[in-house]
Parts: sequence; C-alpha cells; structure tokens
Amino acid sequence: MEIQRAAYAEEARLIGFGDIPPLRESAVDVRNLTDLDWRGAHVDGVLAAIIGWRSVGPDEIEIDRLAVHPGPSTRGWASRSNA
Repeated sequence: MEIQRAAYAEEARLIGFGDIPPLRESAVDVRNLTDLDWRGAHVDGVLAAIIGWRSVGPDEIEIDRLAVHPGPSTRGWASRSNA
C-alpha cells in the first residue's frame, strides 16, 4: 500500500488531479483483487515496485496496476524493459 499510495500521489501531483481511484483504496480493497497476479521488484532488499495483471487470452495480459516508489533509487524503473 505504501508504494501504491506514494506512486499515485506523485502522479496526482504531476497531472494536477487528485481523484485517482487507487488513492482511495484501502489495503482490504487491494487484497480483494483476487483475480490479479502480482509481482514486486526490490532495490537493496526493499520493495520498490509492484505490478498486478490478469490473463485475458492465451498470449495476452491486462495490466491493472503498475506502481513504482517515487524515491531517487527507483528513477527510470517504470520505463525499464528488463526490470
């Protein structure tokens, strides 16, 4: 939740719009997203990024969540193809 809130708060600040739905979600709301597969990436042993997706076809996925902590150690992670 910390990564999601920090990432989406930064996005809201950048676009000047604070009503982004993930900012209103609780930990229970996110836990109830049981149709998603989740992965995380660590920097120096600390969780720094998350992604949640679902399969929508044999060779197709739909990304529901992508959040990267906006701290300096994660700059560029959302655009990395090998992360």
